[in-house]
Amino acid sequence: MPSSDQRRQIIAAGLLLATHSLSTVIPLIFAPDLQAIFGQGLRTADIALYFILGFGLAQIPMGWLADRLSAGTFLRLSSPLLLLSILASVITTDTDLYLACRFCEGIGSAGMVIFGRFMLRQGLSATQTARALSVIFIVISVLGTALPWASSAIRSAGLAQQIRIAEALASLLGAWLAGGAASVRRPVHATIPLRREVRLILARKDFRRYGLICALSYAGYTCLLIDISAMDLGLGSSFRSYLMSGTSLLYMLGGVAASRLLLRMGHATLIQWACRVNLLAVPVFMAAGHFLDHRQQLLICAVLYIPLHAMHQLCGQPAAVSKDRSSGLAISLIGTFIPLFAFITNKLALLSLGPLSGFTLYAASLSLGLIGLLP
Repeated sequence: MPSSDQRRQIIAAGLLLATHSLSTVIPLIFAPDLQAIFGQGLRTADIALYFILGFGLAQIPMGWLADRLSAGTFLRLSSPLLLLSILASVITTDTDLYLACRFCEGIGSAGMVIFGRFMLRQGLSATQTARALSVIFIVISVLGTALPWASSAIRSAGLAQQIRIAEALASLLGAWLAGGAASVRRPVHATIPLRREVRLILARKDFRRYGLICALSYAGYTCLLIDISAMDLGLGSSFRSYLMSGTSLLYMLGGVAASRLLLRMGHATLIQWACRVNLLAVPVFMAAGHFLDHRQQLLICAVLYIPLHAMHQLCGQPAAVSKDRSSGLAISLIGTFIPLFAFITNKLALLSLGPLSGFTLYAASLSLGLIGLLP
């Protein structure tokens, strides 16, 4: 059982980690409302991708700072940026300024997420961290499941923007709790040059393997979310909301399964098992691409892909990071590679194929197949 201080760390880390998930999903849920404000110049894909770009580019400097600054100083840098970016995005009516706010929001969110994972990894073992993350993301998934169902009522009450402000305030509460956590490691004054420290981290086999698994999995997941949000399936916004809600529910189911299986298998064995299951899903995806329409393809893809993606992320990221003086930088390198890989692959797909319709199934098949073939 976790101690009282560890429980406080888990609660604080949950609030900090929620900033990334909610900042990704909430604007996609209300994408039609945003496009009514900004017009067709604002593409649904860009709502997500500019946030992901800022999140990815900020990881290394934020991770470097996390290893060297006290909790309070580090959080005083990242939490105001996140809050101000969300407030500015709520106020502005200019498309370019909105996208700039989403980029800055990604930078602020990066600091919150890095510190949340940093707290867990410093106070818990890799398996304990994976279990704590599974519980945290189950709770986040419950919120992600409820919001799309409540989106119509939120719109009717004119509270769409207030939801974003509430999200920012929750992140500030997490920052306050994290700053007071007693067992968060104080800053170290490392003498190792940054370039050498990065090389040492990249030389670790576990870091490379588990980092690649997480990146491939996240790229396919991002493609799926964008496709669900952007496609006009001829069934109105209600069906899209239900489908978005379903993705959070499936992630939650993957988190529940991971939490239970971790007790029996450990994180390394569970990841190996999930990778082998990936290969079984690939022929199903390929058959669906030939025989089913696009709506049915998305449903099959979501049901099979998202629980596996949850297991990869919840177990793979803790496994990639060693519990040492460079853990903040290692977390940031993982956090840089995963979103930038997703941004580049999805942007290339958009440029070459236009809308992601029809591409999602093959992207999911490719990512699962490559993960399953990793040694």
